[in-house]
Amino acid sequence: MWGVSVNKLFYLIILLIFFLTSVYSFECIGVIDSNSLMCKDSNTNLDQNYSINLIDSYLDCNNQKKCEWYCKNGYYLNEGKCLNLSELTCEGPTPNNATICPDDNTNLPQKGITNILVNSKNSCSEIRKCQWYCNEFHYLGGVNANECLPFACAGNDFENALIYYNDDMKLDSNTLKELVETNTNRKCEYYCKENYQIDLVNGVRKCVLKTYSCIGVFENATMFEDDEKGLDYNTASVLTKTNTTRKCEWNCNEGYVIFRGECVLKEGEVSCGSANKDYFLGEEFPGNGDLCKNSTPSITNPVLGETIGSITNWKCISDNNINCKAMRIGVQESSPDFNSIIEVIVNQKDKNSLLIAIKCSHEMKLNISAFGELTQKKIELDKNQLDCNSQSTIHEINLLNLDGLEKEVTINSSIKETTKNCVNCEEKNHLNLIKNNLFQDIDSTLIGGIIVFLIIVLIIMNLLFNTPKEEYEEI
Repeated sequence: MWGVSVNKLFYLIILLIFFLTSVYSFECIGVIDSNSLMCKDSNTNLDQNYSINLIDSYLDCNNQKKCEWYCKNGYYLNEGKCLNLSELTCEGPTPNNATICPDDNTNLPQKGITNILVNSKNSCSEIRKCQWYCNEFHYLGGVNANECLPFACAGNDFENALIYYNDDMKLDSNTLKELVETNTNRKCEYYCKENYQIDLVNGVRKCVLKTYSCIGVFENATMFEDDEKGLDYNTASVLTKTNTTRKCEWNCNEGYVIFRGECVLKEGEVSCGSANKDYFLGEEFPGNGDLCKNSTPSITNPVLGETIGSITNWKCISDNNINCKAMRIGVQESSPDFNSIIEVIVNQKDKNSLLIAIKCSHEMKLNISAFGELTQKKIELDKNQLDCNSQSTIHEINLLNLDGLEKEVTINSSIKETTKNCVNCEEKNHLNLIKNNLFQDIDSTLIGGIIVFLIIVLIIMNLLFNTPKEEYEEI
């Protein structure tokens, strides 16, 4: 009786366990990502409840593990979520001075692709993503060849030299520095600073301090002390009696005198003494020196001062040398003290106005006046002073009180600064006036009216004197 009861109890327990297992089953617990799929059979034959485990790819599915879900194709795992691959970006720092290979930052197949540098655009791979190549004028270098470095001028710098403008920019290769006389198309060229010049020192080109010298020597003469020092440029030697601030000046030795640009013995001096010498503007003429020895000088051709370098001839009375002449050198046009009228051209514009073209040695004021030759009177002008410079300019001048009978006008042009440094200070122009045709002064309307009136008179006279007469037949 007891044994039967035990067997029934055993079967009852078995039935209870089977009932309980059929009523309650194990499952995967957690939120399923909408962009994921379950690994095959990952939720079957569970012996307990498992948390859902999201993995990156179906390739990572593990048959021994349960409740695994993987991201669908076109998605990747990021912080427990399946994100679209289109949102992927290249990882790692962005290279400087570089450009990404075409489309290498789009449609990344997976996460974790880092930026890398390749030699050139031609080295871009069609398989690998996130590749960069160096920009123009840069090359792949640096530690582990992971930088884009600019090409540069190589070699040591030159002392007292400067690089030509932009010669270290946009280099196609690392270029050796070079010291040159002139700038060429080559890069990395250097030139010497002011007051320095290229010279070979122990076979090496260097910039050394320029040295200048006096050009030319004079026999029987000595250069004034220190006149060859402190030169700013090569300077022509000159022969002079006195030492001035100019450099490279020579003075005749004792027993010699300056004659015609040379040092000659005093015994060989011509009898006209200092007649043959240069007289400068502002210098007393003929000067304190004797023009003629034991004779009286007289001017025979006094044109000195009218033009630059003009010559005045002198005659030494009662002297064997009768052809002495003195010459005065005018101020050169480059001098700021030079004042001269270069050009004055006068033309008649119409009855009472003139066109005058003027040109001067430099900017200055030009005084203008007019004089009537027939009336012998000064003619008033609307302008009595014109601006004149080194460029030829044309001005219009109106004659305000010109006599109608006047045939010739003289235009006087003079420099206001009529100083001792003035050369060609005044210019006179004679202009024969052209009279206007009489009919040009008569109003055209009046002429037309007169012509019409005359035609009408002629028609009336023709009607009066040419009317046909009636003929009567004799009866």
